[in-house]
Amino acid sequence: MADVSIVIASQHGGAFLLDTVGAFVEAARDAEIVVVECAPDAGAAVRARWPAVQVIHLDPPRTVPQLRAAGLRAAASPIVAMTSESCRPAPGWFAALLRAHESRPDAVGGALEPGSTDRLIDWAVFFCEYGRYLPPLAAEPRWDLPGHNVSYSRGALAAIDDLVARGTWEPLWHWRLAARGATLIRDGSLTVVLERRYTLTGFVRERFAYGRSFAAQRMEGAPLVRRVLFTIGCAALPAVVLVRILGAVLPKRRHLGWLLLSVPYLTVFACVWAAGEALGYAAGAGRAHHG
Repeated sequence: MADVSIVIASQHGGAFLLDTVGAFVEAARDAEIVVVECAPDAGAAVRARWPAVQVIHLDPPRTVPQLRAAGLRAAASPIVAMTSESCRPAPGWFAALLRAHESRPDAVGGALEPGSTDRLIDWAVFFCEYGRYLPPLAAEPRWDLPGHNVSYSRGALAAIDDLVARGTWEPLWHWRLAARGATLIRDGSLTVVLERRYTLTGFVRERFAYGRSFAAQRMEGAPLVRRVLFTIGCAALPAVVLVRILGAVLPKRRHLGWLLLSVPYLTVFACVWAAGEALGYAAGAGRAHHG
């Protein structure tokens, strides 16, 4: 049995998925690779090129957490890493992963670098979603680990099995692990390059749905008064979100020109997130899902 399983979740398939699988096959030759997809013909294309890769097809539509859950269930190794289509490991990623797990932590999160760098919208989305994971990666907060570049021990997966099975988002997993005293590590030498491309309308829809879904999961089972208070609190959320993004990226002193140009986009994204989160607290997830 391999020491490491790598779970790759894919909603869209296509060339980006093939590039991702090929990059991880090349970088981690001794690992088990599990691809979970819900796109037409994606599985067949992967099998044709890499027969040793395990492919799981789920009928669409599927959320990213649902794809991840299927992959984590299928992974057989003591260490299970998780990433997504449109990602590729930077040089030395697999060796850094093995080193990080030598001390037997429960979870390890790495850094993210932008790979799509010729359009402002892609920079803005990267800063919004992943700017806090841009190297240099601070050691804290240890519970904030990126779903595109994270790995778990078997014990950690057992502790969050119910959350994974319910299709929850990974911040809820990490909050629980941290609350239970698990060892969570951020390792900046463990880097993945994100090469996904976005459209403004597509990301706005995605951002709203993610905010609504996340808020609904966060408040599941909460009393009405708590939901009302959190809904009201969303009025201040756009400013809080924007300040957090800028506060996470500015100290890194990287790509500051692109960050400045992205501020109008980031302001829109912060407002959209707040609106989605408010609706999630007030009315639940509905049919929201995050792409």
